[in-house]
Amino acid sequence: MAWMPLLPRLRDPRSSSPPRRRALVAALALAVAAAAVNLTLWQVRFFNRYKGTDLEDQARNAAYLSRCLDAYSSPAHRVAVPFLYGFQHYPIEVIWSLPRDGAASWPP
Repeated sequence: MAWMPLLPRLRDPRSSSPPRRRALVAALALAVAAAAVNLTLWQVRFFNRYKGTDLEDQARNAAYLSRCLDAYSSPAHRVAVPFLYGFQHYPIEVIWSLPRDGAASWPP
């Protein structure tokens, strides 16, 4: 979206402009397209690497919680933030943050 103001300047090279200008516009359009594809691929690689390390951390946390909590006869009903553990042990409710007061949705 940052390139959007420049795109009208790189209009269709087959327009009624001189041949030299058409070649320049076509080359610029091709360069912008190549840069956009390169940037997109870089962002996808960065996102996949970031999410991969995040999932590794979640897997280690879930394994730790499984060792600690699954040993008890009555499993936990509510845990804070370990989303992968909550996904793997379905009836558990995962909460993002603790309530600010004692009356906010903490039934016994």
